[in-house]
Amino acid sequence: MKPARVSERKEERRTVSRADREKLVVEIRHLRTLFQEIADAYVARVSAMIQRLADSVENNDAVGEGAEVDLPLAHYQQIVSSIRRLSVKPEKGRRRDLKRIEELVGQIDEIINR
Repeated sequence: MKPARVSERKEERRTVSRADREKLVVEIRHLRTLFQEIADAYVARVSAMIQRLADSVENNDAVGEGAEVDLPLAHYQQIVSSIRRLSVKPEKGRRRDLKRIEELVGQIDEIINR
């Protein structure tokens, strides 16, 4: 067993060449780019959903159907209350806050298009 331990210690002490570190930096930067592209696409998609809801209410149209929205007062109050109760902390940039907003948008869409 001792030879394996010595071999493990030697492996732990070996360092990566400058060329390999540069390759790693490129990979990490690519990862950052992928993350940013995904985040941008997500933000654009949810933002468009929210805008469609606002346009729908403003124009009195059901989203995607062309039918008029007959929004009962109880539904209006439910939507406004839900938006006001939304508990998020934008400064923290948490995924769960994005998920809460996306879920709320879905709920509002269901209420408006009933």
